[in-house]
Amino acid sequence: MKRFLGVMLVILVILALAGCKQPVGTIVDGSGGGGGAGDLEFLWLVPARILYETQQWFVPANDLQIMYAGDGVVKEIPYKTEGVRIELHEHYEGDYPNIIPLTNGEIKLNTAGRHQVKVMYNNRSARYVIEVRGTYSGGGDESDLFDTVWL
Repeated sequence: MKRFLGVMLVILVILALAGCKQPVGTIVDGSGGGGGAGDLEFLWLVPARILYETQQWFVPANDLQIMYAGDGVVKEIPYKTEGVRIELHEHYEGDYPNIIPLTNGEIKLNTAGRHQVKVMYNNRSARYVIEVRGTYSGGGDESDLFDTVWL
């Protein structure tokens, strides 16, 4: 009888532990699509600055850090990595934003307003918003302050 109760107790403990949900989910290699921690893949942008003046340059080497989680590792990827595409969407809140692709490693910010920086890599995309403030560049004696027209 004592042996029977011992065996039943071991079986009940095994069934209880096997039936419990795992605290971190199932860990798979990511190739099976099991929905576990191995399937974690995302793109994360860390801006170094979000406020610019007109006529300044957006330089990703200085102004942006790109983080990518894939294959079970989180790593920083340089903006010049093969497959990384960076676009500036000027006035992105409108119906037709002006999309400027990053081609030579920097983009000159000519128009004031809110613009969106979009980064695409490995079928993932992430974005954030920058603010470009206009500066007075008229010069002169400011006699045209009230737009007076003399006849």
